[in-house]
Amino acid sequence: MIFHSERPYPFIKMMIIAFLALGINACDSSEDKQEASLAKRKGDKEKTRVQIAVLEQQPFYTEILSNGKLEASDEAALQFESAGKIEKIHIKNGQFVRKGMVLAELDEFQARFEVAEKKENYQKALIELRDKLLGFGYQLEDSLNIPIDVFQMAKYSSNYTSAQSNLSLAEHKLRERKLKAPFDGLIADLKAKPFNNSDEYKPFCRLLNQKYFDIAFKILETEYAQVNRNDEVEILPVGQSDYIKGKVVGINPLVDEFGMIEMKARVQNKGGKLLAGMNVNVKLRKLQGNFLAVPKSALVDRQDRKVVFKYADGYAEWNYVKPAMENATHIQIHSELEQGDTIIIGNNIHLAHDAPVKIAKK
Repeated sequence: MIFHSERPYPFIKMMIIAFLALGINACDSSEDKQEASLAKRKGDKEKTRVQIAVLEQQPFYTEILSNGKLEASDEAALQFESAGKIEKIHIKNGQFVRKGMVLAELDEFQARFEVAEKKENYQKALIELRDKLLGFGYQLEDSLNIPIDVFQMAKYSSNYTSAQSNLSLAEHKLRERKLKAPFDGLIADLKAKPFNNSDEYKPFCRLLNQKYFDIAFKILETEYAQVNRNDEVEILPVGQSDYIKGKVVGINPLVDEFGMIEMKARVQNKGGKLLAGMNVNVKLRKLQGNFLAVPKSALVDRQDRKVVFKYADGYAEWNYVKPAMENATHIQIHSELEQGDTIIIGNNIHLAHDAPVKIAKK
């Protein structure tokens, strides 16, 4: 007789049901995590990315903007005193020269001849003067003991005074056959060539001191009271990116027919990047004190009033502000905002009060 054992079907069924339940729970947990992650990503996408800055008290400058043109602080149009054939030219355009350096020379033949002639006439007059003084009982070597009226009469009657003057003039003309630099600077506008008459070139050349530059610019008469000598200025040459600092050195006390007043500022050509005639933008800055000031981009209009948004724990809180002084980049404000508050300065045009925001990565 064969006996059959009882199969454990109920136990197997229970095990299968348990495994299925665990799998369902695991799926539900995974789905919940996915939904939470999607919700978080959706929430992040709905937040406006903004740029921020910390509000601080800082030196505040008012600014007057203008434009002008660079002029060399020292400039000379050089020319020979008398005409003549150009014999030598020792310089080129753009060359730096020192004070006293010989720049060019004229032919000296005629000038040397005149010096020799005048020197001979002087010697003759000197002999005549000695004879005149001997006639009065004096010698030229004792000139300190000769009465002034006697000495003067002897000089005039012997033509000594005239001969001495003519010799000095001839020697001066000989020296002036060499054109020398009156100060350190750069040569410009040199067009002359050797063996031509110097009168064909007027001027012979120009000499520019480019260590310092002056800037002539104009301001409105309504801005005149804000400007004083030695006020700080910044200039920006057209096509360059770096401002150069200088000072106001002159104010022309006249108002022209357009209601403008001419000013003059001076800057140092430290980098050697400035040239005479360059057009420049001029910014005249005046320190007003230390104030709370915000970038202009922080101000937006809401309900016909000016608003600055404060960043607070992921939300944008608007604060009404009263603008005061302003310059090209910042505005001084009066408000309930305090130093150290974080304000929103970018992507704030369409923000509302308590709007969720997120700080944009720099």
